[in-house]
Amino acid sequence: MAGGTALSRPQLARLLGGTGDEAGRWEAELLSAGFLARDGGGEGGFWLAVPGLGALQRHLRGGRAEVLASLRRAPHRQALARALEAKRCRSALGLRYLLRDLVGSGAVDELEVPAGRAYRLR
Repeated sequence: MAGGTALSRPQLARLLGGTGDEAGRWEAELLSAGFLARDGGGEGGFWLAVPGLGALQRHLRGGRAEVLASLRRAPHRQALARALEAKRCRSALGLRYLLRDLVGSGAVDELEVPAGRAYRLR
């Protein structure tokens, strides 16, 4: 398989931890659910897939940009959580998720100030 990124049928069976028939049933279920995609290289391999990942990425990218733009426009590039919540977040993921994501990625710092929780752009 190219670059070791695809799984061969024996590798998949070993990962699924079953015998030939049992692994075959799991393989069929994962294929029908969209979590496996056949490798088009003709070697009988598989790619792992995550259905709906494109929509998640689109919402995450747009939501991050929206929150970061709000913080860039804020005085001192920081804002209280209440002020950010007062603005409607258009992302389907929600403001709390996006703030946790931005803090986890290191793009934003979370602060405790006397007025409450605040977020500052790094």
